[in-house]
Amino acid sequence: MLERDGELARIHELIDGACHGLGRVVLIEAPAGVGKTRLIGEACRAGEIAGMQVLRARGVALERTFAFGVVRQLFEGVLANASGDERRALLAGAASIGGGLLGFTTREAPRPVADGTFAALHGLYWVCSNLATSQPLLIAIDDAHLADAPSLRFVGFLAARLEGLPAAMLLALRPGERQRGDGLLELIGNEARTELLRPSELSEPACQVFIGDLFEGPADPEFCRACFEATGGNPFYLRALVDGLRADGITPAAENAERVAAQVPDRVVRALMLRLSGLPRGASALARALAVLGPDTDLRDAAELAGLEPHAAARTADLLADARILAPGRPLRFMHPILETAVYSDVGAGERSDIHLQAARILAAGGAAGDRCASHLLAVEPGTDAWTVDVLREAAAGAVARGAPESAVAFLTRARRERIATEPGVRLLRELGMAEFLAGHQTGIFAKRSS
Repeated sequence: MLERDGELARIHELIDGACHGLGRVVLIEAPAGVGKTRLIGEACRAGEIAGMQVLRARGVALERTFAFGVVRQLFEGVLANASGDERRALLAGAASIGGGLLGFTTREAPRPVADGTFAALHGLYWVCSNLATSQPLLIAIDDAHLADAPSLRFVGFLAARLEGLPAAMLLALRPGERQRGDGLLELIGNEARTELLRPSELSEPACQVFIGDLFEGPADPEFCRACFEATGGNPFYLRALVDGLRADGITPAAENAERVAAQVPDRVVRALMLRLSGLPRGASALARALAVLGPDTDLRDAAELAGLEPHAAARTADLLADARILAPGRPLRFMHPILETAVYSDVGAGERSDIHLQAARILAAGGAAGDRCASHLLAVEPGTDAWTVDVLREAAAGAVARGAPESAVAFLTRARRERIATEPGVRLLRELGMAEFLAGHQTGIFAKRSS
């Protein structure tokens, strides 16, 4: 954590304030690879040491239509692991609406109200409030600019109500992305209790220290300068570059400076991809499966999608961790989102469509949420598959019920691209029109008919 003392001090202030009932929000805004994820990790460890309950999630580009997907990452685990009495206490009162949204219903859950969106946000707020009552709460969301709009709407709703609550939020995002999700991140950033941190790339002296630590010995200044110029001081690229040089047996001597002078970030990523291709058979398939399925993927699902036996997939995952492609341990996740993006981008368009369809079927067979399956079907080339239409319609109905009509519009628009019989097509058109109306689309089907 070189040159991060200021950011760490602010994060510790956030945690200390939350533990004393002074809830705040901190946005960490920096380019890819500068260390946002590392700061999130340090904050989570500090929160746990301070006695907080830490809930962590990450936005994923492929799951932007997965209504409340980030919210589910945050709360599903803690509710699923709670005892019956604990869950009833957490979902008491208005929180029962939030529990229903997450798939945990109680006898006292009220009937849906006219404004489903507000009811969902209100219910989730009370889930947070009940959690924070028993233990101070830290909510950490990485890659918030990739989060689905309903989850961001909840984050904004909670941010405006943190005062007096023993809870804090930490969001990481890339510069220029605050207008994503209908400008919801911009609204969160403008809240009075929101603070912005902008960690920068490492300075040349810090890079020299970093390189010396990685090589476990002194590094020549000329060699370090070449590494600094090649990566711009970006910690992720610098680490990847040095790992590749060490693997090639290159020492940090002045005469080797020319070996790194021509390196650029794209080449560093390509070197990592080359390292992936050099691993035993099945490693690339497992990495592609993980890039498609997203973070915290179940090993069995990834193994099935990659065409591997579970035991073989476990050994392959360990090899990918040794190569610093995947993070060590379980659940499975990439070492950095840059790698996840690179692996996914390396999949051809035709293969990508096939693998997303296979992923949707695997997840559906395993009982995954309908909108998670549907989010994969959005990336599948249209055909004549009635099953695809059924999954998309069911996911759309669920999204409307949870107060996320925008997701329903995306699912039903995609469903209309399948060639299906006329009668189901008419029902589909009617459902799409209603979803567009609820989402406030001025150019929707109903609006067109009334004009």
